[in-house]
Amino acid sequence: MTASRRFTEVAAALAAGLFLVSWGVLHRGWYAEDEIVDIPVYAEYGNAIEGGGVPYRDFRPEYPPGALPAFVVPALLSDDEQGFRDVFEWLMAACGVACVLLVAVALAGL
Repeated sequence: MTASRRFTEVAAALAAGLFLVSWGVLHRGWYAEDEIVDIPVYAEYGNAIEGGGVPYRDFRPEYPPGALPAFVVPALLSDDEQGFRDVFEWLMAACGVACVLLVAVALAGL
């Protein structure tokens, strides 16, 4: 393994860790007070699809079709609003880490 590749891997791991720490901080203390969340709206969309509703025909989501899986997965994996929120937030954290790692892969290819 080259030193450059090793540096990229370590930097990516540190960046992913920093992202997760930042994510955690934003969900605690005064940051979490009075936060504006659309998660109940996402849960409504996810539950409608889970119940057999067809987006853009039976209900009108204000998001593009590519966003819908992010609403359906938490609806399928949870039974209540808090469960939906927990799954959705972890899914978004995983997407954030994936973005950090994809940037590292792209930079390593330069």
